[in-house]
Amino acid sequence: MSLAFEIDSNNVSFVAIGKPRKAFVYEKGERTEQRVKNANGVSVSRMDIALALNAEPQGRATLQAPDDLLDKLGFGTAYQPKGHVQIGVSPRDQFSVNVVLRADAVEEVFVAE
Repeated sequence: MSLAFEIDSNNVSFVAIGKPRKAFVYEKGERTEQRVKNANGVSVSRMDIALALNAEPQGRATLQAPDDLLDKLGFGTAYQPKGHVQIGVSPRDQFSVNVVLRADAVEEVFVAE
């Protein structure tokens, strides 16, 4: 079971801590060659991020966004999503969960030097 809900983008920030990787659809636990698409039908990729909600660190999560957006994000740079933002939570195992932030646009908040 998974849970997804919209969240005010002003309450979310994150730091890019990974490299973009293409997101594929899984069926019955097996990866297909079909790409995951957002609500606008655009192919998305995923990237590891350090997530903060209401300025409180939440730990590692995954950002899911259009391919061209993730290619522009810099490692160690802080961002805030803009526009429609959704957070999804699903079980990973009996002791942990996956957290996915879905956004179609971001703005830079701080650049690591």
